[in-house]
Amino acid sequence: MRDLFEKGTFNVDIARNDASHAVMKLADVGRFRELVLDETSLLRWADVAYGLQSMAIDYEPTGSVSVIDIFHAEPLRVAALSRDEWVHKQLSRWEDLCRSEPRFHEVGSGHYTMIGPEYVTSFAQRLRAALEARGI
Repeated sequence: MRDLFEKGTFNVDIARNDASHAVMKLADVGRFRELVLDETSLLRWADVAYGLQSMAIDYEPTGSVSVIDIFHAEPLRVAALSRDEWVHKQLSRWEDLCRSEPRFHEVGSGHYTMIGPEYVTSFAQRLRAALEARGI
């Protein structure tokens, strides 16, 4: 595949198909059956995952709300290199859509695990505290 890049003939569709074929060769067939996955559905899931990451970067919210609470974990690497960068360069932009000062709540873990089994209790505690602070 490196040859495709070096020769300037790289084609996203070819690379995508090569990648999916390689994954299918290495995949646990039994697990794929259990998950009702085939090569086509695997590619769809890859599209969903890519789309979610793209939304983290490209999403442009509009409108206005009276209050907002923002819970933030370690960001996806495609979105920011650090939590500080994520909060100050990305999440702080919610200020433009809120008629009061936004409240930021740091939660443990990473983006994908913040409500996973290991962190759900601490997340729930922070959520409850935020709701109580709002009188809810």
